Amino acid sequence: MAYISSSQIGSKIPSELTSGSDPRTTGSIAATPGLTSLNGSILDGGSYNINRNLDQTKNYITNISLDKRYISASATEVNLKVEGDQNATFSLTIKRSSDTKMYDFSVNSFQNNYSLCRLTGQRMGVVKILLPADANAETYTFNIHADAHNDTRILFGENHLFFSTTVSQVVDTSVTITAIGSGITDTALHTFSGGSPANDSLSSVFETKILEKSQITTPTATSNYGFGIKVKNGIWGDSALAWRTTENNVGGTAGDSTQVVVADLTGIVEEMELEYITGTTAPGAKTTITSIDRATKTLTLSRTQAITSGHTMTFKASGSRLIKKASGIGINVSNATVLLNDISTSIRDDYTSNVTAGSDIRVNGTVGISKGATVRMRGLNKSSSSSACVVSAVSSPHLTQGSIRLSNGQLEASSTRPIHNGTKIHIDGYSSEVFLSAKISIDKFPIANETIYINMDEILTQGTAS
Repeated sequence: MAYISSSQIGSKIPSELTSGSDPRTTGSIAATPGLTSLNGSILDGGSYNINRNLDQTKNYITNISLDKRYISASATEVNLKVEGDQNATFSLTIKRSSDTKMYDFSVNSFQNNYSLCRLTGQRMGVVKILLPADANAETYTFNIHADAHNDTRILFGENHLFFSTTVSQVVDTSVTITAIGSGITDTALHTFSGGSPANDSLSSVFETKILEKSQITTPTATSNYGFGIKVKNGIWGDSALAWRTTENNVGGTAGDSTQVVVADLTGIVEEMELEYITGTTAPGAKTTITSIDRATKTLTLSRTQAITSGHTMTFKASGSRLIKKASGIGINVSNATVLLNDISTSIRDDYTSNVTAGSDIRVNGTVGISKGATVRMRGLNKSSSSSACVVSAVSSPHLTQGSIRLSNGQLEASSTRPIHNGTKIHIDGYSSEVFLSAKISIDKFPIANETIYINMDEILTQGTAS
Protein backbone atom coordinates (compact mmCIF):
# COMPACT_ATOMS: atom_id res chain seq x y z
CA MET A 1 0.00 0.00 0.00
CA ALA A 2 1.32 3.43 -0.90
CA TYR A 3 0.15 6.69 0.56
CA ILE A 4 -0.22 10.22 -0.69
CA SER A 5 -0.54 12.93 1.96
CA SER A 6 -2.91 15.88 1.73
CA SER A 7 0.07 18.15 1.08
CA GLN A 8 0.36 16.46 -2.30
CA ILE A 9 -3.15 17.36 -3.34
CA GLY A 10 -2.88 20.26 -5.75
CA SER A 11 -2.48 21.34 -9.34
CA LYS A 12 0.07 18.65 -10.16
CA ILE A 13 -1.79 15.68 -8.71
CA PRO A 14 -4.81 15.28 -11.03
CA SER A 15 -2.72 14.01 -13.96
CA GLU A 16 -1.42 11.27 -11.70
CA LEU A 17 -4.74 9.78 -10.66
CA THR A 18 -7.26 7.52 -12.32
CA SER A 19 -9.95 7.85 -9.69
CA GLY A 20 -10.41 9.21 -6.21
CA SER A 21 -12.78 10.06 -3.40
CA ASP A 22 -10.75 12.86 -1.89
CA PRO A 23 -12.98 15.97 -1.67
CA ARG A 24 -10.31 18.19 -3.17
CA THR A 25 -9.37 16.57 -6.46
CA THR A 26 -9.84 13.78 -8.94
CA GLY A 27 -8.12 13.08 -12.23
CA SER A 28 -6.83 10.48 -14.64
CA ILE A 29 -3.64 8.97 -15.97
CA ALA A 30 -2.94 7.12 -19.17
CA ALA A 31 -1.72 3.59 -18.56
CA THR A 32 0.96 1.97 -20.68
CA PRO A 33 1.22 -1.78 -21.31
CA GLY A 34 2.87 -4.05 -18.76
CA LEU A 35 3.59 -4.53 -15.10
CA THR A 36 1.48 -3.50 -12.10
CA SER A 37 -0.97 -1.04 -10.56
CA LEU A 38 -0.69 0.77 -7.25
CA ASN A 39 -3.50 1.29 -4.75
CA GLY A 40 -3.42 3.66 -1.82
CA SER A 41 -5.19 6.17 0.33
CA ILE A 42 -4.82 9.80 1.22
CA LEU A 43 -3.55 10.03 4.77
CA ASP A 44 -6.18 12.43 6.13
CA GLY A 45 -9.20 11.07 4.27
CA GLY A 46 -10.18 9.92 0.80
CA SER A 47 -8.46 7.47 -1.50
CA TYR A 48 -6.72 7.16 -4.83
CA ASN A 49 -6.00 4.39 -7.28
CA ILE A 50 -3.00 4.73 -9.58
CA ASN A 51 -3.50 2.26 -12.41
CA ARG A 52 -0.03 2.96 -13.71
CA ASN A 53 2.27 0.45 -15.28
CA LEU A 54 5.49 0.71 -13.30
CA ASP A 55 8.82 0.39 -15.07
CA GLN A 56 10.57 -2.10 -12.85
CA THR A 57 13.98 -0.84 -13.97
CA LYS A 58 13.26 2.41 -12.09
CA ASN A 59 13.39 3.26 -8.40
CA TYR A 60 10.13 4.90 -7.29
CA ILE A 61 9.37 7.50 -4.62
CA THR A 62 5.84 6.64 -3.50
CA ASN A 63 5.15 9.16 -0.75
CA ILE A 64 6.33 12.64 0.23
CA SER A 65 4.88 14.30 3.33
CA LEU A 66 5.56 17.02 5.88
CA ASP A 67 4.60 16.62 9.52
CA LYS A 68 3.40 20.24 9.69
CA ARG A 69 1.42 22.43 7.32
CA TYR A 70 1.62 25.47 9.58
CA ILE A 71 4.28 26.56 12.04
CA SER A 72 4.34 29.34 14.62
CA ALA A 73 6.51 32.47 14.54
CA SER A 74 9.17 30.77 16.68
CA ALA A 75 11.95 28.55 15.31
CA THR A 76 10.41 25.17 14.50
CA GLU A 77 11.68 21.79 13.37
CA VAL A 78 9.87 20.34 10.36
CA ASN A 79 10.23 16.73 9.28
CA LEU A 80 10.15 15.85 5.60
CA LYS A 81 9.37 12.16 5.11
CA VAL A 82 10.17 10.53 1.78
CA GLU A 83 9.20 6.90 1.18
CA GLY A 84 9.74 4.53 -1.68
CA ASP A 85 12.06 1.92 -3.12
CA GLN A 86 15.22 1.23 -1.16
CA ASN A 87 17.56 2.49 -3.90
CA ALA A 88 15.59 5.63 -4.78
CA THR A 89 17.41 8.93 -4.12
CA PHE A 90 16.50 12.60 -4.36
CA SER A 91 17.78 16.12 -3.79
CA LEU A 92 16.13 18.92 -1.81
CA THR A 93 16.05 22.72 -1.93
CA ILE A 94 13.96 25.11 0.21
CA LYS A 95 13.00 28.65 -0.81
CA ARG A 96 11.53 31.43 1.36
CA SER A 97 8.69 33.40 -0.27
CA SER A 98 9.37 36.92 1.03
CA ASP A 99 12.85 37.33 -0.43
CA THR A 100 13.37 34.11 -2.46
CA LYS A 101 16.43 33.29 -0.38
CA MET A 102 17.50 29.67 -0.35
CA TYR A 103 18.01 27.55 2.75
CA ASP A 104 21.66 26.87 3.52
CA PHE A 105 21.80 23.39 5.02
CA SER A 106 25.29 24.00 6.40
CA VAL A 107 24.13 26.78 8.77
CA ASN A 108 20.38 26.05 8.99
CA SER A 109 19.29 29.50 7.81
CA PHE A 110 18.33 31.38 4.65
CA GLN A 111 21.26 33.13 2.96
CA ASN A 112 22.01 35.37 -0.02
CA ASN A 113 25.35 33.67 -0.43
CA TYR A 114 25.12 30.04 0.49
CA SER A 115 27.53 27.14 0.45
CA LEU A 116 25.06 24.27 0.62
CA CYS A 117 21.61 25.16 -0.73
CA ARG A 118 20.97 21.77 -2.29
CA LEU A 119 20.92 18.60 -0.25
CA THR A 120 21.85 15.82 -2.67
CA GLY A 121 21.88 12.04 -2.80
CA GLN A 122 19.28 11.64 -0.07
CA ARG A 123 17.84 8.17 0.48
CA MET A 124 14.39 7.24 1.74
CA GLY A 125 13.70 8.39 5.28
CA VAL A 126 13.20 11.61 7.26
CA VAL A 127 15.03 14.88 6.70
CA LYS A 128 14.87 17.22 9.72
CA ILE A 129 14.82 20.93 8.89
CA LEU A 130 15.04 23.74 11.47
CA LEU A 131 13.12 26.72 10.10
CA PRO A 132 14.09 30.02 11.73
CA ALA A 133 11.91 32.30 13.87
CA ASP A 134 10.05 34.92 11.86
CA ALA A 135 7.30 37.27 13.07
CA ASN A 136 5.94 37.71 9.53
CA ALA A 137 3.72 35.35 7.61
CA GLU A 138 6.19 33.32 5.55
CA THR A 139 5.76 30.46 3.11
CA TYR A 140 8.56 27.92 2.62
CA THR A 141 8.57 25.84 -0.56
CA PHE A 142 10.20 22.42 -0.36
CA ASN A 143 11.37 21.28 -3.82
CA ILE A 144 12.07 17.56 -4.19
CA HIS A 145 13.95 16.42 -7.30
CA ALA A 146 14.17 12.74 -8.19
CA ASP A 147 17.73 11.72 -9.08
CA ALA A 148 17.27 10.76 -12.73
CA HIS A 149 20.88 9.65 -12.98
CA ASN A 150 20.01 7.02 -10.37
CA ASP A 151 16.91 5.98 -12.33
CA THR A 152 14.64 7.46 -9.63
CA ARG A 153 11.13 8.61 -10.49
CA ILE A 154 8.25 10.09 -8.43
CA LEU A 155 4.88 8.38 -8.88
CA PHE A 156 3.24 11.79 -8.83
CA GLY A 157 4.44 15.28 -9.60
CA GLU A 158 5.78 17.08 -12.62
CA ASN A 159 7.24 14.71 -15.23
CA HIS A 160 7.72 12.22 -12.38
CA LEU A 161 10.98 14.02 -11.61
CA PHE A 162 9.88 16.97 -9.47
CA PHE A 163 7.44 17.69 -6.66
CA SER A 164 6.97 20.69 -4.37
CA THR A 165 5.04 21.27 -1.17
CA THR A 166 4.85 24.15 1.28
CA VAL A 167 4.91 25.04 4.96
CA SER A 168 3.31 28.31 6.11
CA GLN A 169 4.60 30.30 9.05
CA VAL A 170 1.62 32.02 10.62
CA VAL A 171 1.13 34.71 13.22
CA ASP A 172 -1.12 34.34 16.24
CA THR A 173 -4.81 34.79 15.53
CA SER A 174 -8.00 35.42 17.47
CA VAL A 175 -11.56 34.09 17.61
CA THR A 176 -14.33 36.47 18.72
CA ILE A 177 -17.60 35.11 20.09
CA THR A 178 -20.53 37.36 19.14
CA ALA A 179 -24.25 36.96 19.80
CA ILE A 180 -26.51 37.94 16.88
CA GLY A 181 -30.16 37.47 15.99
CA SER A 182 -33.47 39.05 15.07
CA GLY A 183 -34.07 42.10 17.26
CA ILE A 184 -30.66 41.62 18.93
CA THR A 185 -27.91 44.21 18.82
CA ASP A 186 -24.71 42.33 17.91
CA THR A 187 -22.99 41.63 21.23
CA ALA A 188 -19.30 40.68 21.41
CA LEU A 189 -19.03 38.36 24.43
CA HIS A 190 -15.35 37.37 24.40
CA THR A 191 -12.25 37.26 22.20
CA PHE A 192 -9.85 34.32 22.39
CA SER A 193 -6.51 35.83 21.41
CA GLY A 194 -2.90 34.83 21.09
CA GLY A 195 -3.59 31.38 19.66
CA SER A 196 -1.67 29.89 16.77
CA PRO A 197 -3.10 27.68 14.02
CA ALA A 198 0.27 25.91 14.14
CA ASN A 199 -0.88 24.33 17.40
CA ASP A 200 -2.94 21.31 16.46
CA SER A 201 -3.91 19.10 19.35
CA LEU A 202 -6.64 16.49 19.36
CA SER A 203 -7.04 16.52 23.12
CA SER A 204 -5.67 19.59 24.87
CA VAL A 205 -7.74 22.76 25.18
CA PHE A 206 -5.80 25.92 24.46
CA GLU A 207 -8.20 28.44 25.99
CA THR A 208 -11.49 28.33 27.87
CA LYS A 209 -13.91 31.13 28.76
CA ILE A 210 -16.71 30.83 31.29
CA LEU A 211 -19.60 33.15 30.45
CA GLU A 212 -21.61 33.86 33.59
CA LYS A 213 -24.87 35.67 32.91
CA SER A 214 -23.38 37.78 30.13
CA GLN A 215 -26.04 40.26 29.08
CA ILE A 216 -27.13 40.42 25.45
CA THR A 217 -27.66 43.94 24.11
CA THR A 218 -31.24 44.66 23.05
CA PRO A 219 -32.85 47.90 21.83
CA THR A 220 -34.00 50.27 24.56
CA ALA A 221 -37.36 50.92 22.92
CA THR A 222 -38.97 51.47 19.48
CA SER A 223 -39.07 47.79 18.46
CA ASN A 224 -38.35 45.91 21.68
CA TYR A 225 -41.26 43.61 22.45
CA GLY A 226 -38.93 41.41 24.42
CA PHE A 227 -37.84 37.83 23.92
CA GLY A 228 -39.12 34.47 25.04
CA ILE A 229 -37.04 31.33 25.53
CA LYS A 230 -37.36 28.81 22.69
CA VAL A 231 -35.05 26.04 23.94
CA LYS A 232 -36.25 23.46 26.46
CA ASN A 233 -35.45 24.31 30.08
CA GLY A 234 -33.35 27.24 28.88
CA ILE A 235 -30.53 24.93 27.73
CA TRP A 236 -28.86 25.71 24.41
CA GLY A 237 -25.90 24.07 22.75
CA ASP A 238 -23.71 23.35 19.77
CA SER A 239 -26.36 23.93 17.09
CA ALA A 240 -26.55 27.65 17.95
CA LEU A 241 -22.90 28.20 16.92
CA ALA A 242 -22.26 29.47 13.38
CA TRP A 243 -19.42 30.67 11.15
CA ARG A 244 -19.94 32.73 7.98
CA THR A 245 -18.02 33.27 4.78
CA THR A 246 -18.83 35.08 1.54
CA GLU A 247 -18.14 34.15 -2.05
CA ASN A 248 -18.89 35.63 -5.48
CA ASN A 249 -20.95 34.01 -8.23
CA VAL A 250 -18.78 34.04 -11.37
CA GLY A 251 -20.83 31.57 -13.41
CA GLY A 252 -23.03 34.15 -15.10
CA THR A 253 -26.67 35.01 -14.53
CA ALA A 254 -29.06 32.13 -15.06
CA GLY A 255 -32.65 31.23 -14.32
CA ASP A 256 -33.55 28.95 -11.47
CA SER A 257 -30.76 26.42 -11.12
CA THR A 258 -29.31 24.15 -8.46
CA GLN A 259 -25.75 24.95 -9.57
CA VAL A 260 -23.60 28.03 -9.09
CA VAL A 261 -19.94 28.62 -9.97
CA VAL A 262 -17.86 30.54 -7.42
CA ALA A 263 -14.55 32.36 -7.62
CA ASP A 264 -12.90 30.54 -4.73
CA LEU A 265 -13.66 27.49 -2.59
CA THR A 266 -11.77 28.52 0.53
CA GLY A 267 -13.99 27.84 3.51
CA ILE A 268 -16.72 26.26 1.38
CA VAL A 269 -17.76 22.68 2.23
CA GLU A 270 -20.75 20.41 1.77
CA GLU A 271 -23.69 20.87 4.18
CA MET A 272 -23.15 24.62 4.55
CA GLU A 273 -26.29 26.72 4.27
CA LEU A 274 -26.81 29.48 1.70
CA GLU A 275 -27.79 32.20 4.16
CA TYR A 276 -28.05 35.14 1.74
CA ILE A 277 -28.22 35.18 -2.06
CA THR A 278 -26.84 38.70 -2.02
CA GLY A 279 -26.59 41.31 0.71
CA THR A 280 -29.26 40.33 3.23
CA THR A 281 -31.63 38.76 0.69
CA ALA A 282 -32.34 35.27 1.98
CA PRO A 283 -33.41 32.33 -0.22
CA GLY A 284 -37.10 31.46 -0.12
CA ALA A 285 -36.47 28.39 2.04
CA LYS A 286 -33.49 26.64 3.60
CA THR A 287 -30.90 25.86 0.92
CA THR A 288 -27.72 23.86 1.53
CA ILE A 289 -24.68 22.76 -0.47
CA THR A 290 -25.15 19.10 -1.35
CA SER A 291 -21.97 18.58 -3.39
CA ILE A 292 -18.95 20.46 -4.74
CA ASP A 293 -17.06 19.94 -8.01
CA ARG A 294 -13.70 21.35 -6.97
CA ALA A 295 -12.21 21.14 -10.45
CA THR A 296 -14.82 23.57 -11.85
CA LYS A 297 -15.63 25.31 -8.53
CA THR A 298 -19.29 24.43 -9.00
CA LEU A 299 -21.65 24.15 -6.04
CA THR A 300 -24.76 22.01 -6.22
CA LEU A 301 -27.57 23.34 -4.03
CA SER A 302 -30.49 21.53 -2.44
CA ARG A 303 -32.98 23.94 -4.04
CA THR A 304 -33.05 25.95 -7.25
CA GLN A 305 -31.99 29.58 -6.94
CA ALA A 306 -31.68 32.48 -9.37
CA ILE A 307 -28.35 34.14 -8.50
CA THR A 308 -27.04 37.08 -10.56
CA SER A 309 -23.48 37.03 -11.83
CA GLY A 310 -21.21 39.04 -9.57
CA HIS A 311 -23.48 38.77 -6.55
CA THR A 312 -21.76 38.05 -3.27
CA MET A 313 -23.38 35.13 -1.47
CA THR A 314 -23.11 34.37 2.25
CA PHE A 315 -22.70 30.78 3.41
CA LYS A 316 -23.09 29.59 6.99
CA ALA A 317 -21.62 26.58 8.79
CA SER A 318 -23.59 25.63 11.92
CA GLY A 319 -22.40 23.41 14.77
CA SER A 320 -18.83 22.72 15.87
CA ARG A 321 -18.28 19.79 13.47
CA LEU A 322 -19.11 21.76 10.34
CA ILE A 323 -17.42 24.92 11.64
CA LYS A 324 -14.13 23.04 12.02
CA LYS A 325 -14.49 21.45 8.60
CA ALA A 326 -15.08 24.83 6.94
CA SER A 327 -12.94 27.24 8.95
CA GLY A 328 -10.46 25.06 10.83
CA ILE A 329 -11.64 26.45 14.17
CA GLY A 330 -11.96 23.86 16.93
CA ILE A 331 -14.67 25.04 19.32
CA ASN A 332 -16.72 23.38 22.03
CA VAL A 333 -19.61 24.68 24.15
CA SER A 334 -21.02 23.13 27.31
CA ASN A 335 -23.14 24.07 30.35
CA ALA A 336 -24.92 26.57 28.11
CA THR A 337 -28.07 28.25 29.43
CA VAL A 338 -30.19 31.33 28.75
CA LEU A 339 -31.97 33.38 31.41
CA LEU A 340 -34.58 36.14 31.23
CA ASN A 341 -34.52 38.80 33.91
CA ASP A 342 -37.85 39.57 35.56
CA ILE A 343 -39.48 42.74 34.25
CA SER A 344 -42.55 44.66 35.31
CA THR A 345 -44.63 47.72 34.53
CA SER A 346 -47.37 49.50 36.47
CA ILE A 347 -50.89 50.81 36.10
CA ARG A 348 -51.02 54.41 34.86
CA ASP A 349 -54.58 55.23 36.02
CA ASP A 350 -56.86 54.77 39.00
CA TYR A 351 -59.52 52.17 38.24
CA THR A 352 -62.83 52.03 40.17
CA SER A 353 -64.65 49.71 37.77
CA ASN A 354 -63.84 46.51 35.91
CA VAL A 355 -61.60 46.49 32.84
CA THR A 356 -62.76 43.56 30.74
CA ALA A 357 -60.55 41.27 28.64
CA GLY A 358 -59.55 42.91 25.37
CA SER A 359 -59.82 46.47 26.72
CA ASP A 360 -56.83 48.81 26.86
CA ILE A 361 -55.01 49.09 30.17
CA ARG A 362 -52.76 52.14 30.27
CA VAL A 363 -49.34 51.37 31.77
CA ASN A 364 -46.09 53.13 32.61
CA GLY A 365 -43.90 51.56 29.92
CA THR A 366 -44.17 48.58 27.57
CA VAL A 367 -40.54 47.74 26.67
CA GLY A 368 -39.98 43.97 26.77
CA ILE A 369 -43.70 43.10 26.90
CA SER A 370 -44.99 40.79 24.16
CA LYS A 371 -48.18 39.12 23.14
CA GLY A 372 -48.28 35.84 25.05
CA ALA A 373 -46.49 37.13 28.17
CA THR A 374 -48.08 35.93 31.41
CA VAL A 375 -49.42 38.61 33.77
CA ARG A 376 -49.49 38.67 37.59
CA MET A 377 -50.91 41.59 39.58
CA ARG A 378 -53.26 42.67 42.38
CA GLY A 379 -56.88 42.97 41.23
CA LEU A 380 -56.57 40.45 38.41
CA ASN A 381 -59.49 38.04 38.12
CA LYS A 382 -58.59 35.11 35.95
CA SER A 383 -61.31 33.66 33.72
CA SER A 384 -62.53 30.08 33.93
CA SER A 385 -60.19 29.15 31.08
CA SER A 386 -57.48 26.65 31.98
CA SER A 387 -54.98 28.84 30.13
CA ALA A 388 -53.01 31.53 31.94
CA CYS A 389 -53.98 35.17 31.81
CA VAL A 390 -51.72 36.63 29.14
CA VAL A 391 -51.12 39.78 27.14
CA SER A 392 -53.16 39.65 23.92
CA ALA A 393 -51.84 42.91 22.47
CA VAL A 394 -49.41 45.67 23.35
CA SER A 395 -48.94 49.18 21.98
CA SER A 396 -45.64 50.31 20.45
CA PRO A 397 -42.77 49.84 22.93
CA HIS A 398 -42.18 52.88 25.09
CA LEU A 399 -40.13 53.51 28.21
CA THR A 400 -42.73 55.45 30.20
CA GLN A 401 -46.15 54.94 28.64
CA GLY A 402 -48.31 52.72 26.42
CA SER A 403 -51.10 50.17 26.87
CA ILE A 404 -51.69 46.43 27.01
CA ARG A 405 -54.70 44.18 26.57
CA LEU A 406 -55.38 40.91 28.37
CA SER A 407 -57.01 37.60 27.52
CA ASN A 408 -58.25 34.91 29.92
CA GLY A 409 -58.75 37.48 32.67
CA GLN A 410 -59.84 41.01 33.58
CA LEU A 411 -59.17 43.73 36.13
CA GLU A 412 -61.81 43.87 38.86
CA ALA A 413 -62.15 47.17 40.66
CA SER A 414 -64.81 49.22 42.46
CA SER A 415 -65.07 52.43 44.43
CA THR A 416 -64.52 50.47 47.60
CA ARG A 417 -61.72 48.32 46.13
CA PRO A 418 -59.97 50.49 43.56
CA ILE A 419 -56.83 49.58 41.61
CA HIS A 420 -54.54 52.54 42.06
CA ASN A 421 -52.17 54.28 39.74
CA GLY A 422 -48.74 52.64 40.20
CA THR A 423 -50.00 49.12 40.94
CA LYS A 424 -47.23 46.78 39.77
CA ILE A 425 -47.82 44.31 36.91
CA HIS A 426 -45.36 41.39 36.83
CA ILE A 427 -44.48 40.09 33.33
CA ASP A 428 -43.42 36.44 32.97
CA GLY A 429 -42.18 34.51 29.92
CA TYR A 430 -40.86 37.53 27.99
CA SER A 431 -38.22 40.08 28.84
CA SER A 432 -36.01 42.75 27.32
CA GLU A 433 -33.14 41.59 29.54
CA VAL A 434 -31.43 38.42 28.27
CA PHE A 435 -28.39 36.68 29.79
CA LEU A 436 -26.23 33.84 28.45
CA SER A 437 -24.05 31.46 30.42
CA ALA A 438 -21.71 28.85 28.93
CA LYS A 439 -18.30 27.22 29.01
CA ILE A 440 -16.66 27.84 25.62
CA SER A 441 -13.34 26.26 24.68
CA ILE A 442 -11.04 26.68 21.67
CA ASP A 443 -8.65 23.86 20.77
CA LYS A 444 -7.74 24.93 17.23
CA PHE A 445 -7.17 28.49 16.00
CA PRO A 446 -7.75 29.62 12.39
CA ILE A 447 -5.08 31.00 10.05
CA ALA A 448 -6.71 34.47 10.20
CA ASN A 449 -8.82 36.32 12.77
CA GLU A 450 -12.37 35.00 12.73
CA THR A 451 -15.75 35.41 14.44
CA ILE A 452 -17.98 32.63 15.70
CA TYR A 453 -21.60 33.66 16.11
CA ILE A 454 -24.12 32.51 18.68
CA ASN A 455 -27.35 32.51 16.70
CA MET A 456 -29.90 33.79 19.20
CA ASP A 457 -32.71 32.88 16.80
CA GLU A 458 -31.97 29.27 17.76
CA ILE A 459 -32.38 30.16 21.44
CA LEU A 460 -35.01 32.91 21.67
CA THR A 461 -38.40 33.81 20.22
CA GLN A 462 -38.74 37.49 19.37
CA GLY A 463 -41.79 39.14 20.93
CA THR A 464 -44.60 40.70 18.92
CA ALA A 465 -47.30 43.34 19.40
CA SER A 466 -50.29 41.09 18.65
